[in-house]
Amino acid sequence: MIIPGYAISGLFMILLSGVAVAANHCKSVDKLVEKKQAEQKIVLLERMTTDSMPAIRVRDSGSDEGRRLLSKAQEEAADARRAFESGCFSDASRLAAGGLQSASLAFRAAGESSEVARRDFQSMYNRAESVLDTISKQPEDSIGIKSAELAGMRRQLERAQALALQGAYADATPLLKPVIDRLERRLIDMFHQETLIYRRDFSHPSEEYDYLAEQYRGYTLLLETRANGRAREALIAASEFATSASREAANRNWTTAIAAMEDAIGHCERAVMLAGFYH
Repeated sequence: MIIPGYAISGLFMILLSGVAVAANHCKSVDKLVEKKQAEQKIVLLERMTTDSMPAIRVRDSGSDEGRRLLSKAQEEAADARRAFESGCFSDASRLAAGGLQSASLAFRAAGESSEVARRDFQSMYNRAESVLDTISKQPEDSIGIKSAELAGMRRQLERAQALALQGAYADATPLLKPVIDRLERRLIDMFHQETLIYRRDFSHPSEEYDYLAEQYRGYTLLLETRANGRAREALIAASEFATSASREAANRNWTTAIAAMEDAIGHCERAVMLAGFYH
């Protein structure tokens, strides 16, 4: 059978029309998928950068870099939302992806900053406790700080520790500074007036060694953050003797251990003079 030319032409047009409809349908489906993916990214980004726990930690961390990156992520979220509402779904998806990356970097920076803050707090807390412990062991008439004030300092340390356990290091660490300053000033006065007293009734060489080791610890607490130059060199020499003393004490060589610890204390006394504590 011979098909007329006009029939072939009509059939060709129908086929072309079908292809065009299929192509438009595919484009429509792709657009819907693109829209859905963009919206999912934007919603996730908006949640991450507003009241999520990671975002709160960034704001509370004290990390300038973390806060800068979080602010950048929030701006990118707003830009992505505007692009989405304008129908620019590919731009919205790209902006949201950039915001998610910024948010991730912000959370990481805050975590690193938080770890530094935790270490700083723990170092100061240990220092405060050690100085308070040293002074509290002194006879009441030589301490120069009333028992009620010492109790107040302990409560201050407890408040600082409670805040630190919640991760609020920016609030916890400043509570330690006035305690440390007050105790160290008193420790300096006690060294200057030679009123720092340690137990001297020894029934065994190990007790004498412990007495000297505690005296050495009192000096290092005083010097560790304030010695520099020649005073630092004297403190390093003291540390070497103290390490040697500790080894000898572990082997129960008490005579050698006591002699080494006395040398360590001698270098500490020199460091105190070089650091200018006594004027």
